[in-house]
Amino acid sequence: MEFPQSAALTAVLGVAILWILCWRRSGSKRKFKRRIPGVPDQPVEYNIQEGKGMPAIPGRVARALLKLTHSLLGKVFLMPSVMRKTNVLILRDILMKDLPTFAPLIPWEGSKTPKKSKDAVDLMKSLASKADAGKKLESDFHFMDISDFHNAYSIGKLTPTDVAIKAIKNIKDSDAVEPKLRAFVEINEEQILEAAKESTNRYQKNKPLSVLDGVPVGIKDEIQVASHHLRMGSTYMGHSLETEDSEVIRRLRANGAIILGMTNMQENGMGTTGINISKYHGTPRNPYNVNHFTGGSSSGSAAAVAAGLCPVALGTDGGGSVRIPATFCGTVGLKPTFARIPCLGSPVNGFSVCSLGPLCNSVRDAAIAYACIAGPCPSDSLSSNQPPVELTGFNDKDLKGMKLGIDKQFYEHADPEIVGACNKALDVLKSHGAEVVDIQIPELEEARIAHIITILAEMRSSLHEAFCNQYSEQYFENAGLLSTTEMLTTTDYIQAQRQKTRTITFLKSIFKDVDVILLPGNAILAPEIKPGYLKHGFSDTSMTADIIRHVFLANLTGIPAMTVPVGYSMEGLPISLQIMGAWWKESTILQVGRFAEKCLEKRKPDVFYELL
Repeated sequence: MEFPQSAALTAVLGVAILWILCWRRSGSKRKFKRRIPGVPDQPVEYNIQEGKGMPAIPGRVARALLKLTHSLLGKVFLMPSVMRKTNVLILRDILMKDLPTFAPLIPWEGSKTPKKSKDAVDLMKSLASKADAGKKLESDFHFMDISDFHNAYSIGKLTPTDVAIKAIKNIKDSDAVEPKLRAFVEINEEQILEAAKESTNRYQKNKPLSVLDGVPVGIKDEIQVASHHLRMGSTYMGHSLETEDSEVIRRLRANGAIILGMTNMQENGMGTTGINISKYHGTPRNPYNVNHFTGGSSSGSAAAVAAGLCPVALGTDGGGSVRIPATFCGTVGLKPTFARIPCLGSPVNGFSVCSLGPLCNSVRDAAIAYACIAGPCPSDSLSSNQPPVELTGFNDKDLKGMKLGIDKQFYEHADPEIVGACNKALDVLKSHGAEVVDIQIPELEEARIAHIITILAEMRSSLHEAFCNQYSEQYFENAGLLSTTEMLTTTDYIQAQRQKTRTITFLKSIFKDVDVILLPGNAILAPEIKPGYLKHGFSDTSMTADIIRHVFLANLTGIPAMTVPVGYSMEGLPISLQIMGAWWKESTILQVGRFAEKCLEKRKPDVFYELL
């Protein structure tokens, strides 16, 4: 029987296609970089790459590209090319025998029998009682801090109820003008006034619970608060009111703080600008210039504090999400050591890189808020094994003996205007007795990629249900980032954790020679909000890389870090210095930060509301 020629050709083509689909390259050997455990390649070279992503893409175009890149064609041809170009796959070319570190829980290396620490109430009281004396300012403006509220209540000048009523009015007023500030997205007036009434009664009896009693506090829409929605910046989550408080909210309430409500955030904490086009949220505005972004993802918390709506707000920081908006909005932002503050009750997405932390208008207020919410929680195993919360040296008169580590190339990889402002702050620190020590941090590009892989993989796991069932409802850039994880392998994740081990080892060595590491708070100034962004969104991976450049290290390794305002650009946009310390050494970075903020006379933001 004669076999038709067309059928033969079809069979040959079918076999060829099958061969191509099943073919695995094995003829050529792959070249690897081999790394000795805990030992960096020599010489140590600064290797963080400039942002290699695509330029800013308007939302509609970005949506179309997203569909293309995550089609079968895109996954086979486009995505591998993009991931190679952006260095996401570089760990595949490295052989590491370092054991992986999945959670950066670094054992306390101090005294095995530390002296008994003060409880939170006494610690906060000691901080407030030694508040820096009123420095003479050229202007009449200054941000009200926790001590101002406590003193006003104590002498009967105002009551917590007076402040609560004004806070509610200010929040409403801030969204009654154009452009809306959108710092807060939900408040419960009845709860606010009830808490204020109870606080007022305590002050009338001269029995406040702490210096935080009656102080209004904003809470990021990623932290569980009873009788409020927990939407995490989205439209498809948190349809019902929460019935319980998270651990940090319980601690704040136990010290008398008034919870004002939920502050805005970038959807699911995935982003660095603060953009949010959801119907429940909208994009918050930077109080120093409403035409610029706040930074993300704790965008509303930073805007609320900078605009005077509250002196304290809480955020979460998995990739700079406290420190980025704090920097762009000119507030202090503290990310403590990993697990220093319990996350119990808060659905943190990047569980090995994320920390809760306060945003405030002064380092002292950050220290007070930290003293209130830090410390072990019996129900949170991650937070259980830590040293006592203490703030040794905070009120010291100088920084004699303090060694400041600076990796020159890393430090200067930022806008020259930012570097200049940080250098002025550095001069202030040196004038108070601190010494600068040159350091080199190895394998920074590898660490940056390890952080990207880790946080994306963990977010994809945490948001698995939403990714599967509400994919089309998600902000397109978030959906794209989560889809990218489908191109990663378990080996990629393990490699990232091996790199985490290496980077932790390098930092341990560096912290034997220095007390803190200094970097700019950010590499760029708060980006401008371009036309069309607010309605349709946008994607700019190069900008994201610039914004994250100086913040990822603390998240990957779990070290504490804080940004402190130290200057303003020619346009009047805030500039910050970042101070990073060894694990559990929050007291050291707070001590250095108190001197760093002395270099700046703060300016009144364009959008500001008085509470006292």
